[in-house]
Amino acid sequence: MIDKLSAKKIKVLHVRSTIGMYGAEQVLLNVLPVLNNFCEASLLTLETVLGDSATLRTLLSDLGVDTHGFIPKGRVDRQVIKSIEEQIKTAEFNVIHTHDYKSLFYVYSTLKTLNIPIVHHIHGSLGNTISEKVYAVIEKLMMRKVSRVLTVSQEQKKNIETDLFTYPEIKQVNNGTVVSSMPESNKPNLDILNLIMVARFTEEKNHLLAIDMVEKLKNLNVPVILNLLGSGPLMAVIEEIINVRNLKDCINLVGFTRDVTAWLDRSDILLITSTTEGMPLNMLEGMERGLPIISTAVGEIPRLIREANCGSTYSTIGELIKLVMDIRNNRTSWNELGLLGREYVKENLSVEQQARSLYLEYVGLV
Repeated sequence: MIDKLSAKKIKVLHVRSTIGMYGAEQVLLNVLPVLNNFCEASLLTLETVLGDSATLRTLLSDLGVDTHGFIPKGRVDRQVIKSIEEQIKTAEFNVIHTHDYKSLFYVYSTLKTLNIPIVHHIHGSLGNTISEKVYAVIEKLMMRKVSRVLTVSQEQKKNIETDLFTYPEIKQVNNGTVVSSMPESNKPNLDILNLIMVARFTEEKNHLLAIDMVEKLKNLNVPVILNLLGSGPLMAVIEEIINVRNLKDCINLVGFTRDVTAWLDRSDILLITSTTEGMPLNMLEGMERGLPIISTAVGEIPRLIREANCGSTYSTIGELIKLVMDIRNNRTSWNELGLLGREYVKENLSVEQQARSLYLEYVGLV
């Protein structure tokens, strides 16, 4: 058992560059309050003057987590770097935990000046645009000097281990999710199959595949509703495609919402169409609400579906349509798969288990 009194001696600063509430932000929102049962966890965010970049800091502050925010001017703000370094020194943090390439860049100087171990966390992949590919190279160069690299999937871990660069110890720490009680069923219409996607509107999430699927099912007179939750740079493009194809009656563009759980509880199936993933939090959240999962075979998803027996993967739109038809015709058996997924999350992927794993990583560095 972890000795919480001695654990309180470990002070960890989590650093995240954020523009809104996406997957990594939700991970931090879930885990930091729980992590404070094991050590002293604080958050520092690098924000912008636009959008919802202060949301994560505000939400965690309301939950009692010590938070700090900076708004860098330009790509490199040396004054912010200096201020962060001084704050780290004054607060006497034992470990710095970075969650993206920019946050690592802004604390990188502490490697030499303060000699504090840095844990760098890989939540997703970079490389969808030319600028992201440049950032990915910069991130890899800096990762060579950190104390430990954490990944959320075996695929990420293997990719780093086989890279041209040599890195420090690489560990996989599974994401976790909050487990809560289940309400009575409130499905709006048992005659219509309700699918849900919770994903940022970016290229790798591949919303177009889901739209193509719905269009084909509509042409076959198969009643389905697809609810799209999230925000992102391609949201307006996706909305235009939905309008042009006359699919507004069967695709609901919800956008960003903090009430994801309520939408999951009104759904029958969680759909993932991504071309790349680690261990997506939206999948864990769907499993926790008892939803069966149908997904592309990327990242940790095939392993989770196999071990939990909570759904199926597909490779083509034809396979996806067959899965949806099977779910519609065999709801009882698919609902049972969803409940198996919920039990798997409760036993293996709770936020408490994630917090404990992170704490043990910190203990090994101080």
